[in-house]
Amino acid sequence: MVHAEIQPRILVIDDELGVLKSLRFLMIEYNYDVYTAQTISKGLSIFSDSKPNVVILDLKLRGESGIEGLKKIRELDKTIPVILLTGYGSLETAQEAIRYGANEYLSKPFIPNDLMHLIDQYISRNNQNQPNIDSFKKLKLINNELADEVEQSKYMAELGQLSAEYAHDLSNPLTSTIGCVEFLKKIIIESEAELGNKFNKAEEYINIISRNTKRCYDLSKRWLDYSKRNIFERYPLEIKEVLEDIINEIHIKNRVSLLKDHNIEIISSSEPNIILGDKLQLFRAIFNLVLNAVQALSKKDGTITISCKRIKRQVEIRIVDNGCGIHPKYLHRIFDLYYTSKTSHEFKGTGLGLPITKKIVKEHNGTISVLSELGKGTEFKINLPLYCSED
Repeated sequence: MVHAEIQPRILVIDDELGVLKSLRFLMIEYNYDVYTAQTISKGLSIFSDSKPNVVILDLKLRGESGIEGLKKIRELDKTIPVILLTGYGSLETAQEAIRYGANEYLSKPFIPNDLMHLIDQYISRNNQNQPNIDSFKKLKLINNELADEVEQSKYMAELGQLSAEYAHDLSNPLTSTIGCVEFLKKIIIESEAELGNKFNKAEEYINIISRNTKRCYDLSKRWLDYSKRNIFERYPLEIKEVLEDIINEIHIKNRVSLLKDHNIEIISSSEPNIILGDKLQLFRAIFNLVLNAVQALSKKDGTITISCKRIKRQVEIRIVDNGCGIHPKYLHRIFDLYYTSKTSHEFKGTGLGLPITKKIVKEHNGTISVLSELGKGTEFKINLPLYCSED
């Protein structure tokens, strides 16, 4: 394929039609693309659209000042060569023109070859400098990106420090709460005769409070440990145990109407699905996805399917719902920190759940992906490496 050579572009701004026509004819002979304008405003419009290589500007236009035009050009581009033409030359106007950024100053009448020689010089100089200009622009862009990343890193470091402090402070009231729950549990057991039929129900709810409070305590402790070591504890883990904990939690939430009128289906293969992981963290990751699925079920008789199976040397976990789905234009942003598409009063999001899930999956050397169709539902898929004792 033959690529056409890009011709240099010249913009001429002069209110004399005869000058415009003669310069246009001359420059076409030199194989230049020529744009002409008889007013400053028209010239600036062409300048913005055509991005010329050189501007030729008359100093005296009807009702307009070429110096003012020069100032406006310099506001748009500080480096483009500008050649001023005038039939009323003086030392003062020449000095003023140079002061405001003119590269050359020619008095009318001028010798055409002198003008063309100047234009050739500036175009040749621009061609030599263009690689440096492009490199400078790229370096400036990279520098801005690095500056943004540094600011983000500083922010995340400060946020991490605050999180560690909050985790530390949170552990104190949680410890006290756990102690009170255990004491209350002991009182209820001692009052079994008085409670009668209500004993089993009371004990069940106390166990729920105890279990969830303990989970909060473990989370705060784990986060504090993570802020110090930057790692999670990993050990051989049957992923079905995580799903069983999630199922139990779902049943609890079902009693408080979160899942009322909806169905949860669990599909798990009979073969072992053992990974090297942290049970608490994986619970958080998968449970976030289940909660998202629940919140997407706007219609009655909604269904969520949680499946787990082995695929070669991986464990694949799928969470599928037939809810409202995610709009395609938002799909690429759902894992962004603090981004949320949930704006309803009932389920207002924080933009943390999915980023947390993705982070935990990544720390387990896994991957997460999503498929969604608006009005039909969403599928999240997590793949985690299978643990082998000989590895």
